[in-house]
Amino acid sequence: MLTVDDEQNTPVARSAAKGNGDRSDARDAASSGGWRRPWRLIPGPDNTKGRVVRSAVAIVLTISLIMAMQVGISVVGALRTPGNSSFKAKWADWLRDHNGNEVVNALETVYFTRDAPSKGGVPQHGVRRQAAPKAFPGQKPAVQVAAPTTIPHLPAPAPVKLATTTGVAGEGQWQPTGPLVGGQPAIYYTAVRPDAEYTSILVSLVYMDTKLLKVNLMPGSEEPSGQFLNPPVIAGPNLSKVVAGFNGGFRFKDGAGGFFLGGNQAVALQNGKASMVIYKDGRVNIGQWGRELQLTPDVEAVRQNLVLLVDGGQRVPNLNPDDTSIWGNTLNGRVLVPRSGICVDTNGALIYVAGPGLKITNLADTMVRAGCVRGMELDINYEWVTFNLFDHTNPADLSQVTGRRLFQEQQSPPSRYLSPNARDFFMVTVK
Repeated sequence: MLTVDDEQNTPVARSAAKGNGDRSDARDAASSGGWRRPWRLIPGPDNTKGRVVRSAVAIVLTISLIMAMQVGISVVGALRTPGNSSFKAKWADWLRDHNGNEVVNALETVYFTRDAPSKGGVPQHGVRRQAAPKAFPGQKPAVQVAAPTTIPHLPAPAPVKLATTTGVAGEGQWQPTGPLVGGQPAIYYTAVRPDAEYTSILVSLVYMDTKLLKVNLMPGSEEPSGQFLNPPVIAGPNLSKVVAGFNGGFRFKDGAGGFFLGGNQAVALQNGKASMVIYKDGRVNIGQWGRELQLTPDVEAVRQNLVLLVDGGQRVPNLNPDDTSIWGNTLNGRVLVPRSGICVDTNGALIYVAGPGLKITNLADTMVRAGCVRGMELDINYEWVTFNLFDHTNPADLSQVTGRRLFQEQQSPPSRYLSPNARDFFMVTVK
């Protein structure tokens, strides 16, 4: 017969005293003189499946939490980014800067593929009619009525060759618009279809007479960084002579090339890159850096972007839209996306080309049909492709400027460049 002391010395009793077993079971086992294995050592039903499910749920919740945190951090980072860009553009740039380039590329590819235009059809609105040119305010009357032969200017552009057998009304026919400088149109506009496949799309072209107009490279407030003589905005004395503004190229982190302005090589110029060069006397040229173009004392500005699309009046050989080592760390050239480019013809005129739903080959072929001898791509996507014409509505106050979009699909506001712009751009003024 066990005493109380003996009962407390049994293994079951000691286990129960420590809280590792059921106390009533321990007392029952002790009173019967038997040995009962603690309950935690008795095998229960197999619950492996339940454990796997709980583990999987925990992993999914953890990953979801991490992703939510990353999204939250990226949103905050984008919101804190200065500049006049839209939230979408800031968010995309922030993600690209924080190892999210592949994510952005995938999302943009899906978006633009889903938003791609249908094949065939005709343009919904036709070739847009532009406002007739007007004498630029502030010029002396003697200059305005001077005979055309006394004002150096380039010849009017020839019609653009069509990619289709039949055109829509006004397609490929240049319309003078913008200012009359010395009695001469300085800007012409037209639009054409990019190819015979996507015939509902119109590509806009702007012809700029570089003998009457001065092209100026303007730095962005965020990119490139550095100190420059030109501000990141059209303001002050420039307001009285500005006629247009258009976008620059890719971000320099995305393989664009270099940037030079007024003696400041903010981003190193690279041999082999397509380059737009502005000279101190107002001339403009486009070519390959290190071949026909070098940094000479008469160079005022250089903006590089990727490689040439057009060379010698032809699309460059073996133009591969899928080669991201050429097109930079962004969408490849096959995706139908808003694109822009710039080229020069044999007379030295500058021609800006832009449109929605374009492949890189469309951009090159349109330049060739417009008579360009060398051309390069500029920026892409709705956020950045921008060409605004500026009108002076009050001759008594030339600081009052009103902008108008070049083409209807352009999403950026007509006032862009009249406030500090995050990225570099080009300002066009009368000479």
